[in-house]
Amino acid sequence: MTRSLASWTSRCAALALLTSGLLCGCAMVTVSSQGPEQDIVMRRGDILSTGRLSAATRDTLHIAALDGNTCQREPPDCINTISTVSGINTDRRLSSLAELSLQMAITNTPVNASDWSDAQFDLWLRAARFAYAFLFLGERTAGGRAFEDRQTQVRDNYNYAVQELAHALFLRGALATDAGNGVPGTQYIAGWSIHLDLSRTRLPEGVREPREVIPTSRLSFAGIRSIYRRDGLGAELVAVMNVPPPEDDVDAGGDAGGDASADTRVSTGVDGRASAPFNPGV
Repeated sequence: MTRSLASWTSRCAALALLTSGLLCGCAMVTVSSQGPEQDIVMRRGDILSTGRLSAATRDTLHIAALDGNTCQREPPDCINTISTVSGINTDRRLSSLAELSLQMAITNTPVNASDWSDAQFDLWLRAARFAYAFLFLGERTAGGRAFEDRQTQVRDNYNYAVQELAHALFLRGALATDAGNGVPGTQYIAGWSIHLDLSRTRLPEGVREPREVIPTSRLSFAGIRSIYRRDGLGAELVAVMNVPPPEDDVDAGGDAGGDASADTRVSTGVDGRASAPFNPGV
């Protein structure tokens, strides 16, 4: 009887130890309520709107056994891992690479920088290329993802990257037209071939190029009852012109330096395929 009791006691102790070990190895899961504002931020927040990687990108990092906070601080290694790790479908891979690349470009480019290095151009071009690849070269078409928040995020990533690229190219003087034919040439930057086409840009008569190009995201308007905007793909810019006055005004002693501004949407289609085939691992 004593031997049976001792055996039963030892078995219970072993079972208790095993159960304790299993419980220690499991993560604690908690459930809490949240308001609609928190839900929207969690589902739609990304590197542009909140300054943190989106939930979708963090999920991809977890699949690859990567830490989201570490990847936000040091994205290059995470970008290389996401590019090659198995078990991630193409759309998830490309969208995550687009956001990580954009975060890296933003981090390495000072605000209001007037002159980018070739390395900075390369970072922004990579971000635009990954976003473009997700939108048009992924597993599904853009129409098939029309109502998904992820596509809206990546579209905004692409638009922002192209906006910053167009502004930086203008500051570099890449958009300056040739006096002979009025057409800017191809720019070769950091191994990229950037083809510039202003043939469909309507400029005032006598104006060969804008005086200044300003991203609309950096402008705010006061005193206007209604502001009409058109959503789409590409950079949204305001071009400031030096419009020459009519000859009658000049003869009459009018001001020869009037300014006018025109809002234009420029879709550059930056994807790097002109210089090299698309490769998510590049």
